[in-house]
Amino acid sequence: IKTKYIIGIALFILLSINLYSAFTNTLNDRKFEIGVKRAIGAGKKDIMTQFLVEGLFVMIINIIIAIEIIISAALIYKGIYQKLHNEIFTLVLSRYSVILFLTCTISLSVLFSMIFAYKTTNIEVIQYLKEE
Repeated sequence: IKTKYIIGIALFILLSINLYSAFTNTLNDRKFEIGVKRAIGAGKKDIMTQFLVEGLFVMIINIIIAIEIIISAALIYKGIYQKLHNEIFTLVLSRYSVILFLTCTISLSVLFSMIFAYKTTNIEVIQYLKEE
């Protein structure tokens, strides 16, 4: 059981690092867009809301895709295992596992979307518009 917790924590940390770097790369790619929006009068709250909603939307799509991949991989593994070992077993998805999965993914999504949205409001508008 301790091994499961260690693996879970390690995956949680790796996912956090991956999300942070993905959001940072996206921010660097969209600085000009943010600068233009700020220059034409969009407030920090408007920009934060836009990027928060975008981040959460992308995360929801990713969660749905991840669930499909996990279920497919589990069913494939079950089929291969049954053919190789001539044993039948049942895959059990506990309520605890589902709640833990949803809690982790939703909390990471909200956290990094908020960080990304906050970072977008701290961009120096004039500097990035001059670069373009």
